[in-house]
Amino acid sequence: MFELTKPQYPKKQTINLAVQEVKGISKEWQIAIFCVFILLLILFTKFAVIGRIEQAEKVRNEYIQTAETIRDLNERLKDYNNVQQIYRQYDTSFFSESEKSEVDRLEIIEMIEECVNSEAYIREIRIASNQVALYLEETKLSYVSEIVARLQSDERASYVTVSTAGTGNIQDENQMVSADIMIQLKAGGEEDE
Repeated sequence: MFELTKPQYPKKQTINLAVQEVKGISKEWQIAIFCVFILLLILFTKFAVIGRIEQAEKVRNEYIQTAETIRDLNERLKDYNNVQQIYRQYDTSFFSESEKSEVDRLEIIEMIEECVNSEAYIREIRIASNQVALYLEETKLSYVSEIVARLQSDERASYVTVSTAGTGNIQDENQMVSADIMIQLKAGGEEDE
Protein backbone atom coordinates (compact mmCIF):
# COMPACT_ATOMS: atom_id res chain seq x y z
CA MET A 1 0.00 0.00 0.00
CA PHE A 2 1.11 3.42 0.58
CA GLU A 3 4.22 4.11 2.34
CA LEU A 4 4.48 7.22 4.35
CA THR A 5 7.50 9.30 3.75
CA LYS A 6 8.93 11.94 5.83
CA PRO A 7 8.39 15.54 4.54
CA GLN A 8 11.40 17.29 3.10
CA TYR A 9 12.26 20.77 4.31
CA PRO A 10 14.69 23.27 2.78
CA LYS A 11 18.22 22.74 3.82
CA LYS A 12 19.25 26.41 4.08
CA GLN A 13 19.62 27.30 7.65
CA THR A 14 20.47 31.08 7.47
CA ILE A 15 18.69 34.15 6.02
CA ASN A 16 20.75 36.86 4.29
CA LEU A 17 18.72 40.10 4.42
CA ALA A 18 21.46 42.35 3.05
CA VAL A 19 21.20 42.97 -0.70
CA GLN A 20 24.37 42.70 -2.56
CA GLU A 21 24.91 45.94 -4.57
CA VAL A 22 25.54 45.55 -8.22
CA LYS A 23 28.10 47.94 -9.63
CA GLY A 24 26.14 50.59 -11.67
CA ILE A 25 26.13 54.32 -12.27
CA SER A 26 27.68 56.35 -9.54
CA LYS A 27 25.58 58.71 -7.45
CA GLU A 28 27.22 61.78 -9.03
CA TRP A 29 26.16 60.63 -12.52
CA GLN A 30 22.67 59.88 -11.29
CA ILE A 31 22.36 63.41 -9.89
CA ALA A 32 23.69 64.89 -13.15
CA ILE A 33 21.24 62.85 -15.26
CA PHE A 34 18.40 63.85 -12.94
CA CYS A 35 19.36 67.54 -13.29
CA VAL A 36 19.47 67.24 -17.13
CA PHE A 37 16.06 65.52 -17.04
CA ILE A 38 14.61 68.32 -14.88
CA LEU A 39 16.15 70.94 -17.22
CA LEU A 40 14.63 69.21 -20.29
CA LEU A 41 11.29 68.95 -18.49
CA ILE A 42 11.40 72.70 -17.70
CA LEU A 43 12.27 73.56 -21.33
CA PHE A 44 9.50 71.31 -22.64
CA THR A 45 7.00 72.87 -20.26
CA LYS A 46 8.13 76.40 -21.19
CA PHE A 47 7.97 76.02 -24.97
CA ALA A 48 5.45 73.23 -25.58
CA VAL A 49 2.91 74.07 -22.91
CA ILE A 50 3.29 77.60 -21.54
CA GLY A 51 4.41 79.02 -24.91
CA ARG A 52 1.33 77.59 -26.64
CA ILE A 53 -0.95 78.92 -23.92
CA GLU A 54 0.63 82.39 -24.21
CA GLN A 55 0.28 82.24 -28.01
CA ALA A 56 -3.40 81.23 -27.70
CA GLU A 57 -3.97 84.07 -25.23
CA LYS A 58 -2.32 86.54 -27.61
CA VAL A 59 -4.55 85.39 -30.50
CA ARG A 60 -7.60 85.61 -28.23
CA ASN A 61 -6.72 89.19 -27.27
CA GLU A 62 -6.27 90.11 -30.96
CA TYR A 63 -9.67 88.57 -31.71
CA ILE A 64 -11.31 90.57 -28.91
CA GLN A 65 -9.60 93.76 -30.17
CA THR A 66 -10.76 93.09 -33.75
CA ALA A 67 -14.31 92.33 -32.60
CA GLU A 68 -14.38 95.64 -30.69
CA THR A 69 -13.07 97.49 -33.75
CA ILE A 70 -15.76 95.90 -35.94
CA ARG A 71 -18.44 96.79 -33.39
CA ASP A 72 -17.18 100.40 -33.30
CA LEU A 73 -17.11 100.62 -37.10
CA ASN A 74 -20.62 99.18 -37.38
CA GLU A 75 -21.79 101.75 -34.85
CA ARG A 76 -20.17 104.56 -36.85
CA LEU A 77 -21.60 103.24 -40.14
CA LYS A 78 -25.19 102.74 -39.00
CA ASP A 79 -26.16 105.91 -40.91
CA TYR A 80 -24.25 104.83 -44.03
CA ASN A 81 -27.36 104.18 -46.14
CA ASN A 82 -28.63 107.70 -45.48
CA VAL A 83 -25.26 109.19 -46.35
CA GLN A 84 -25.06 107.05 -49.48
CA GLN A 85 -28.47 108.31 -50.63
CA ILE A 86 -27.22 111.89 -50.25
CA TYR A 87 -24.04 111.14 -52.22
CA ARG A 88 -26.02 109.41 -54.98
CA GLN A 89 -27.46 112.78 -55.87
CA TYR A 90 -23.96 113.89 -56.90
CA ASP A 91 -22.25 110.66 -57.95
CA THR A 92 -22.88 108.15 -60.76
CA SER A 93 -20.86 105.23 -59.41
CA PHE A 94 -24.02 103.27 -58.56
CA PHE A 95 -25.29 103.31 -62.18
CA SER A 96 -25.17 100.14 -64.25
CA GLU A 97 -23.31 100.21 -67.58
CA SER A 98 -26.55 100.66 -69.55
CA GLU A 99 -27.61 103.54 -67.30
CA LYS A 100 -24.21 105.21 -67.71
CA SER A 101 -24.50 105.01 -71.50
CA GLU A 102 -27.83 106.88 -71.52
CA VAL A 103 -27.88 110.55 -72.38
CA ASP A 104 -28.63 112.93 -69.53
CA ARG A 105 -32.35 113.76 -69.42
CA LEU A 106 -31.65 117.45 -68.96
CA GLU A 107 -29.60 117.43 -72.18
CA ILE A 108 -32.53 115.81 -74.00
CA ILE A 109 -34.93 118.50 -72.77
CA GLU A 110 -32.40 121.17 -73.73
CA MET A 111 -32.06 119.66 -77.24
CA ILE A 112 -35.84 119.62 -77.69
CA GLU A 113 -36.14 123.23 -76.54
CA GLU A 114 -33.35 124.30 -78.93
CA CYS A 115 -34.78 122.47 -81.92
CA VAL A 116 -38.50 122.99 -81.44
CA ASN A 117 -38.45 126.50 -79.97
CA SER A 118 -41.94 127.96 -80.00
CA GLU A 119 -42.77 126.73 -83.49
CA ALA A 120 -44.92 123.84 -82.33
CA TYR A 121 -47.19 122.80 -79.51
CA ILE A 122 -45.65 119.76 -77.81
CA ARG A 123 -48.44 117.47 -76.65
CA GLU A 124 -46.22 114.78 -75.11
CA ILE A 125 -42.60 113.74 -74.66
CA ARG A 126 -41.67 110.16 -73.88
CA ILE A 127 -38.12 109.16 -73.05
CA ALA A 128 -37.08 105.51 -72.81
CA SER A 129 -33.44 104.50 -72.71
CA ASN A 130 -31.85 106.42 -75.61
CA GLN A 131 -35.07 106.95 -77.57
CA VAL A 132 -37.27 110.02 -77.47
CA ALA A 133 -40.83 110.16 -78.79
CA LEU A 134 -41.99 113.69 -79.42
CA TYR A 135 -45.68 114.30 -80.21
CA LEU A 136 -46.58 117.67 -81.77
CA GLU A 137 -50.07 119.05 -82.43
CA GLU A 138 -51.43 121.81 -84.62
CA THR A 139 -48.12 122.60 -86.28
CA LYS A 140 -47.51 123.83 -89.80
CA LEU A 141 -46.02 121.18 -92.09
CA SER A 142 -43.13 123.50 -92.97
CA TYR A 143 -42.29 123.90 -89.27
CA VAL A 144 -42.24 120.12 -88.83
CA SER A 145 -39.66 119.75 -91.59
CA GLU A 146 -37.53 122.54 -90.06
CA ILE A 147 -37.73 120.88 -86.63
CA VAL A 148 -36.73 117.50 -88.07
CA ALA A 149 -33.81 119.09 -89.95
CA ARG A 150 -32.56 120.76 -86.75
CA LEU A 151 -32.90 117.49 -84.79
CA GLN A 152 -30.97 115.56 -87.47
CA SER A 153 -28.17 118.11 -87.42
CA ASP A 154 -27.84 117.95 -83.61
CA GLU A 155 -24.77 115.93 -82.55
CA ARG A 156 -26.71 114.17 -79.78
CA ALA A 157 -29.15 112.54 -82.24
CA SER A 158 -28.20 109.39 -84.11
CA TYR A 159 -31.20 109.49 -86.46
CA VAL A 160 -34.69 110.99 -86.58
CA THR A 161 -37.92 109.64 -88.11
CA VAL A 162 -41.18 111.51 -88.46
CA SER A 163 -44.75 110.69 -89.38
CA THR A 164 -47.41 113.34 -89.89
CA ALA A 165 -51.17 113.32 -90.04
CA GLY A 166 -53.40 116.09 -91.31
CA THR A 167 -56.56 116.82 -93.23
CA GLY A 168 -56.93 118.62 -96.48
CA ASN A 169 -54.30 119.41 -99.10
CA ILE A 170 -51.04 117.63 -98.30
CA GLN A 171 -49.03 119.90 -100.62
CA ASP A 172 -49.94 123.07 -98.72
CA GLU A 173 -46.99 124.05 -96.50
CA ASN A 174 -49.19 126.11 -94.21
CA GLN A 175 -51.47 123.17 -93.48
CA MET A 176 -51.79 122.30 -89.77
CA VAL A 177 -50.69 118.74 -88.94
CA SER A 178 -49.94 116.48 -86.02
CA ALA A 179 -46.47 114.94 -86.03
CA ASP A 180 -44.91 112.00 -84.24
CA ILE A 181 -41.13 112.40 -84.18
CA MET A 182 -38.92 109.52 -83.01
CA ILE A 183 -35.35 110.45 -82.08
CA GLN A 184 -32.67 107.81 -81.54
CA LEU A 185 -29.96 109.36 -79.37
CA LYS A 186 -26.32 108.45 -79.40
CA ALA A 187 -25.21 106.47 -76.37
CA GLY A 188 -22.97 108.30 -73.91
CA GLY A 189 -19.53 108.74 -75.49
CA GLU A 190 -20.64 107.46 -78.92
CA GLU A 191 -18.79 109.18 -81.77
CA ASP A 192 -19.96 110.13 -85.26
CA GLU A 193 -19.10 107.60 -87.97
